[in-house]
Amino acid sequence: MDTTTDVDPLTLMRRFGRLYRLLHATAQPHLEQAVGLHTKELQVLSAISAGQTSPSQISARVGTPPPSTSRLIDTLVSAGHVERRGDPNDLRRFQLTLTEQGARTLTEARAVIRTALADLFAGVPADDLRDVDQSITRLQTQLGLQED
Repeated sequence: MDTTTDVDPLTLMRRFGRLYRLLHATAQPHLEQAVGLHTKELQVLSAISAGQTSPSQISARVGTPPPSTSRLIDTLVSAGHVERRGDPNDLRRFQLTLTEQGARTLTEARAVIRTALADLFAGVPADDLRDVDQSITRLQTQLGLQED
């Protein structure tokens, strides 16, 4: 594999960062208005939905320090989106599950974000979006990243 490139990795990182900030800024107001969540709370719901049931797993997936993750979980439990259950294999631990309300909220939040981002991308040719998607997918694979 050729590792020589004329692409500056730092420039690439900045471009990804700017794009992420734009996507986040586009989605967040719609998410708050529709379901009253912040994107990090949505990421926690998504992590639980995907099978990460312990705070440490969620913290690693969402990229927040454990104390912040605990606060996010507490907020979601208080709102009725998440339920804590004792771990039958280790009584010092607990597992997290989505409540029915949490599952509905996650589904609605994803639909709201898809619509907001589709509106943002409306002026971008479909072929360009497809090319970007394929390139990012290949990059993730080459870097050993798995889909969330």
